[in-house]
Amino acid sequence: MTRTKQILPVALTLIVSASVSAQNAAPAAEAQREAMLQQIAVASAGMSSLICDFEQTKVTSMLSNALVSTGKMYYRRESCLRWEYAPPAEYTFVMNGKSALMLAQGKRIGDPKMSRFFREVTGLMVSGVSGSGLGDAQRFDVACYERAAQWEVVLTPRKKELKKMFASITLTFNLKDYTADRIELKESNGDVTTIRLLAKQLNVAIDEEIFSVR
Repeated sequence: MTRTKQILPVALTLIVSASVSAQNAAPAAEAQREAMLQQIAVASAGMSSLICDFEQTKVTSMLSNALVSTGKMYYRRESCLRWEYAPPAEYTFVMNGKSALMLAQGKRIGDPKMSRFFREVTGLMVSGVSGSGLGDAQRFDVACYERAAQWEVVLTPRKKELKKMFASITLTFNLKDYTADRIELKESNGDVTTIRLLAKQLNVAIDEEIFSVR
């Protein structure tokens, strides 16, 4: 049995379990939700940068097996993020402020649809990692859930453009440093992408060239 085939049942179990758990648990009341979001924001204010590995699992109705990718993420507070897939994928998306760059096998590509999707995903990643924008009532309905050792923040898009791409985004924060350990993207077409952030290094120096969009 291949590694991907082994992972698929596990991935599906995690997704179903998380969904059932969220449905059974009542969301935090407004005052508690605001306190949770504030705690995440305070913690993120003390984080200037982050380097971590990631593991991405995508479950789609178009394929019988889950798609599993790995890579590295670099984040800096000034809305700078580099999302770099390891071979064989070799895709890289860089966001530096309002500028963005997408590479495939080291070559610049300009697919507007893909670029827009990656821009939204990396924007959500920045929100998840930094804690910024989680309470943006104009873009999302926000619900918070308190677990034994973690908090879940569930964002349901309100704007038409986001609704076309995502049904919901769930960010799971650990209670040690209040950074995101897991991000689940439920797309409007039913696909589910789960991203786990691993081996996190906070407040480390990052070469400026990492975020270059030239």
